[in-house]
Amino acid sequence: MKSRTMTIAGLTVLTLTAPNMATAFATPALADTVTPIVWCDDGYYLRTFSSGLTSTPHDFTETIIGALSDCTSPAISGDPTVNGVATFRGSGTGTGSCTDDGTMSEAWEVEWANGRTSTITFSTAVKAGKASILSTGTVTAGEFMGTKIIGTPIAADDNVACGTQQGMTDELGRIPTLVAL
Repeated sequence: MKSRTMTIAGLTVLTLTAPNMATAFATPALADTVTPIVWCDDGYYLRTFSSGLTSTPHDFTETIIGALSDCTSPAISGDPTVNGVATFRGSGTGTGSCTDDGTMSEAWEVEWANGRTSTITFSTAVKAGKASILSTGTVTAGEFMGTKIIGTPIAADDNVACGTQQGMTDELGRIPTLVAL
């Protein structure tokens, strides 16, 4: 069995992986153990920006589509709501550029493996020159309403497009972890 540890928004997250099985739990820095309601180990996204991101900070709108895989429900063993793959789509607004820190507010509609949905409202901090960003949010409607969400998207910026007049109009990236607490 192998394990990995990371800290996300004040939580120390430990993942234990054995062949054909993944168990995950998160521990608040100074509190008792909390088992996530949902844990997704992998995923991807495609964001489309209007107007494209350039080296000059400005307001923009964005749409996002993607999928989450290897989703399990450690707190609700065998819950068919999340076991497997989930898809999502959403939109949002932001302020920033390719070279300055920025923020985004997004709303996602997630469809879990059994067809049930969750609406998640995210706030995302983007650090200039860093591929990793942090998204935190809450389920505001549907399955798991009221649950806190933490995601760690990894962007694949197109620095060539950032230098053009049109700017970077889309971004493909990974979501190595999405946790619902």
